[in-house]
Amino acid sequence: MPDYKKDLKIKKYDLLNELIRQPQKYMDWAERSVKAGIERDEARNKLDITKAEVEADIRNEPTEFGLDENPKEGGIKAAIIRNKKVKRAQKDYFIALERANILSKAEVAFQQRKSMLTSLVQLDTRLHFAEPYVPKEIREEVNGIERDRIKSGLKKSRKIRRR
Repeated sequence: MPDYKKDLKIKKYDLLNELIRQPQKYMDWAERSVKAGIERDEARNKLDITKAEVEADIRNEPTEFGLDENPKEGGIKAAIIRNKKVKRAQKDYFIALERANILSKAEVAFQQRKSMLTSLVQLDTRLHFAEPYVPKEIREEVNGIERDRIKSGLKKSRKIRRR
């Protein structure tokens, strides 16, 4: 099974490189998804062909498959389902189907990864340029101390001018 989980991880302290590599990662997994879809379709075709061949064999030689000389449709369908070639083709198809479904979801996950990278960059930018948060009480206290310092400075400068 493909290991897309490793490529989905984001190193939040290396956003620049993550952004640079994102398009290539997405394309790699999108290609894998397309190939898996083709493999799924080929497996489905192989299953259909195998069923048709087995059905033809059953209709030509029904006794070799444990059926009467003139089998009914229900018996033919049951014999097709029980056939080893058909079971093997079905198993191959289900494996290809699972792989295609997982890779199509991985492709969607890489689109979400891009959105997450964009959000992280925006958040990082906001935090980088944001003013630090200072609670109101502390801000008022600092402003009061600064105001007092300025007033005392002004008083001193007035005394100096009066001389």
